[in-house]
Amino acid sequence: MKQTKTLIILVAVLAVLGIGYLAVSSLTPDETVGDTAETGDTAITLTDFDYATVERMEYTAAGDSYVLEKVNTVWYWADDHALPLNQEAVLQMANAAGTLSVLRKVEGSATEESYGLAIPSHEIRITLADGSELQIAIGNYNSFAGGYYLAYEGSVYIVAQDFVTYFGFAPIDMIKLDSLPVIADVTSIKSVLLDGEEHTASMMLSTFFDAYSALTATVLVDYNAEAAELTECGLDEASRTTVTVNYTEKIEVNDTNQSISSSITKDHTLNLHFGTTLEGVTFFSFDDSSMVFATAEASAQAILDAIISE
Repeated sequence: MKQTKTLIILVAVLAVLGIGYLAVSSLTPDETVGDTAETGDTAITLTDFDYATVERMEYTAAGDSYVLEKVNTVWYWADDHALPLNQEAVLQMANAAGTLSVLRKVEGSATEESYGLAIPSHEIRITLADGSELQIAIGNYNSFAGGYYLAYEGSVYIVAQDFVTYFGFAPIDMIKLDSLPVIADVTSIKSVLLDGEEHTASMMLSTFFDAYSALTATVLVDYNAEAAELTECGLDEASRTTVTVNYTEKIEVNDTNQSISSSITKDHTLNLHFGTTLEGVTFFSFDDSSMVFATAEASAQAILDAIISE
């Protein structure tokens, strides 16, 4: 199991138990960290280019080095293109690089020990479509100035923390998670099958709907599980327990020409796979996703109990 691809299962266990682990969706389109700098009239603009012209970003964070590269407008982690990067999060990084403003310029040399630029906490190299590059180094935090020392083109500046935050995420922190399908209400469920045996009792469907609605796919164990990983998590075909949900989705259709709206009903089938339970945590996956997630054992058991107790 490759360490760069698979988070160690124990980490997922600790995550569900609430011990450590940074959520993989730390930076999402709905959680922008703000403007590059909120500096009022004192802002100094250092860069001004379109984020779409950025082709490659190399940076260090927490002592580790990462490379993000763009291929045909899609961003990838250079070490593993199978990792599904949140594209919006990467574009925010590129935009921060292209609209870099700083709080003020500092009179002094980058070799000044107190600046922390001799051994930077972050080193950033941006490559643009025309082949040009820019390099940025981040040093110590200056609490009096309210920002970090930043070295760029031979000069030293103070930059707000927001800019540094953008480049503080590893690719694993920017994974775009697959989402469980939303089932609108209990009346949308036609039937539930447990390992092929169909169940349709209305009371069971109601209990099942409540249990399914409480299930979340947020604690990631593996973003591209292959046969070996599935077996380790008890999710290989011979070991897993499969819950099949047949449900409907109502889709609104608008006729713009006649200003008439109507709806159509579309049938869907979802296969939920539950695997090994370890230290109060159950691994699970679902169709149309190569990801493996972990959930509290009680959440998984609630789904199974709803069917078994019919």
